[in-house]
Amino acid sequence: MTYERKPWHFDFSIMDKFWSATPPPDVPAGLDSPDESARLAAAVELARSGDRQGLDTVRRMVDTPYPILQEDVYIFIGGISTEPELVDIINEHRTALYETQKWWKQDEIANMLYHSQLAWGVPIMIRMWHLISTGSSPREAGIVSNGISRLIESAENKIPKVKNDYSWDNEGYKTGRHRTIEAWMMLQAWRKLMDRIGDVHAPIMFGAVFDTATMARTVGQQPIPDRWTYETVTGADCSNWHAKDKHRREQPLQIAGEIARFLAEDAHRYQPGKRYFLGHEVPQVIDPRAVDLMNEAIAYFEAEIQAMDRQHLIDAGILEDDDDDDDDDDGFDSYFWSDLDNWRASPNGSFWQRIAHIAHNAVLGDFHRLVDATITAVELIDDEYADLLAARLLADAGPSDQLRRLVTLAKQRPEPRWIELCLIALSDSGLAWALEAAGELMCRLDPDATRFGPPWLPLWRRLVPKLDMQLFKLFRSQNLTAVHERIRSITAVHPPDTVLWAGQPLHLRRLAAQLERSVGKDPQAPAEVAALRHLLETMTGVDLARLWASPEAVAPAHAGPLLAALRADPSFAAHQPGTRLFFGTLVPQA
Repeated sequence: MTYERKPWHFDFSIMDKFWSATPPPDVPAGLDSPDESARLAAAVELARSGDRQGLDTVRRMVDTPYPILQEDVYIFIGGISTEPELVDIINEHRTALYETQKWWKQDEIANMLYHSQLAWGVPIMIRMWHLISTGSSPREAGIVSNGISRLIESAENKIPKVKNDYSWDNEGYKTGRHRTIEAWMMLQAWRKLMDRIGDVHAPIMFGAVFDTATMARTVGQQPIPDRWTYETVTGADCSNWHAKDKHRREQPLQIAGEIARFLAEDAHRYQPGKRYFLGHEVPQVIDPRAVDLMNEAIAYFEAEIQAMDRQHLIDAGILEDDDDDDDDDDGFDSYFWSDLDNWRASPNGSFWQRIAHIAHNAVLGDFHRLVDATITAVELIDDEYADLLAARLLADAGPSDQLRRLVTLAKQRPEPRWIELCLIALSDSGLAWALEAAGELMCRLDPDATRFGPPWLPLWRRLVPKLDMQLFKLFRSQNLTAVHERIRSITAVHPPDTVLWAGQPLHLRRLAAQLERSVGKDPQAPAEVAALRHLLETMTGVDLARLWASPEAVAPAHAGPLLAALRADPSFAAHQPGTRLFFGTLVPQA
């Protein structure tokens, strides 16, 4: 390989990038130069010829003390690196990124991911933006947000704006909450793009799969042309895009001429959906670790949003204020209207993504490893709402043999959190053996350590007939040993895998009749309606949300048509008393 002999020069002015790097007489030898700028220039010149051997040299320069040269280093790495190489860089700098206030490192990693154009990098860029904007140098975050915008925004997909000047709320500004809201808005725009593209490993720009010709046309129409992107992708010499005097004014005719030349002469060599660096295709190498890093960033924001007060989310425009919506309920009792539909389902993502994945699979009749997967998801988060949601899913869809794992778990994890979660899941499953096992857990749980009411409450819902006041008083007596003995006597007369309700085998027709009676009694006290609605809706998959006129009151006028639809459902008609269904599918015992 030979190179034109040029006088050595490297100008790393912020307005002059790779085009001004002229190589030494022996380019490969330049990689060993004591001058860092010479090493970068040699690596660039090699890359112009499709030779990637300079990457390792440049990677060793990421901590150069010269800020502008460091910027060029990360642009080079982002443009030329494959997925595994980018993941390695991020992992090598985790401490600097997440555990320190080195905003410049966060900025450069974001710049690297921008020039990689890979879709999975955007949530990480948003995380870097959030760290910078809530750190010691928030003004430095603007460049990162501009890069995020270039990658994901289009005329059809704009980053939503925080409504009502929420970002300037004093409390939100002081706590950084407004920045979390803004980051969430960016993430939603990215998700909308991913819903359309369907591939997080694809290169993107301007809200679409990356296409070099489209990029060139768009750059040519920009008020301030994105010269760095055009140059690093195509390798074109753009030194005449700015005047040579000290003012460095843009030269519109030269810019238009270069774009027209590229489209006419070179654009046909560039394929949509592929990455290019200095005119050469970057190999596509899929690395699953990239998705793990992406999901880690997403999970951070999901946890932050979940921790916020609902009213803050309404004020910011993330949630609708639907208190007057006829379809509203308490946000938990229904799989149709819970947060499960709000999270992108993934078996390897955050708690919310995993739980959504598990629930979606169960709706389709796939119960494989449901209990183990749910426990693994719970271990990712410490959140009361998450624990309750997980316990409800385990109770509704956990196969009988898998639920026995909870008895072992409660012994292995004697903390109140885990005992209570297992107690609720076993009790709400209604299985006779599980209710007896839950009675033992009830006796082990300190009543003062519970988060969701007295420890006997989940068992009472399943075992106590509504009019049996003597049994009800026993449960409320706090004599847990006596309660446990009574539980044993009730469950002993039924086969172990029989599902009970009010101490008898669960019968959907009886539940529907009970719901019909309950709806008309006291519209302002819908607790009984909520429990019956959840059971009937979960077992059949028939949406009963319109039983509610508001979160505090039921709507008797809607009950007739809804119950008619319920009774017409095939799974309702075919249900065998004492068995569990999940969205019309029999929950397996083994």
